[in-house]
Amino acid sequence: MKDPIRTYLRKRADLESRPLISGETKGIDQVVVIPVLAERKTILKTLTSLAANPAADLERTLVVCVVNNRERPLSQEDDIRDNQDTLAVLDCWVRSGQVPSELGTEAGPLRLGVVDASSAGFELPPKGGVGLARKIGLDWGLSILADSDSRARLLFCLDADTLVEQNYLDAVRKHFDQRNGWAAVVSYCHPVPDLPEDAAAIVCYEIFLRYHVLGLFFAGSPYAFPSVGSTM
Repeated sequence: MKDPIRTYLRKRADLESRPLISGETKGIDQVVVIPVLAERKTILKTLTSLAANPAADLERTLVVCVVNNRERPLSQEDDIRDNQDTLAVLDCWVRSGQVPSELGTEAGPLRLGVVDASSAGFELPPKGGVGLARKIGLDWGLSILADSDSRARLLFCLDADTLVEQNYLDAVRKHFDQRNGWAAVVSYCHPVPDLPEDAAAIVCYEIFLRYHVLGLFFAGSPYAFPSVGSTM
């Protein structure tokens, strides 16, 4: 009997063009994928929030950061420099095991992987964007999970400016332990800025997102869920 995961990886995944740099992946049964584009400051905050999850959940989790941009001049020089700084920090973290000082001493044992889709020769194609970056990370995650003996293997999606609760990993796993499903979205809210005009804008955006999903629900659409990448 054919294995559909390995068939997909063989036909649809390109794992050779952009290698994954990570430590030992033994014992991993869930992977968090984060595309990163010129987000040197925010990605460390996101990783800090993930590292606040219980150590037992972090031990079984690999966090894959796909640092990406397109070739010059399709990408700004400032963005490319930011990505290179990000790669230097994350690569040092993976290779040395030394947690960046920005994460503080309270960070848990975060298992990290990095994919370079930014440096010369590794950039995304002209029409490539966050969707392709996410797919690259998910394909690597799927490849790792294909070798896992765990019955329940999970792929998480986040963005590089997304903060999560301390029970994030546990809550998602419990959902799938209790329900017979193959996909889900996590509830979310955007942080409200201090400036009134910025706060009004984000509240309007939140209302739009929820109104759109409610409209799909009342129309009987099977796609009545938020199309927010970091909630998948």
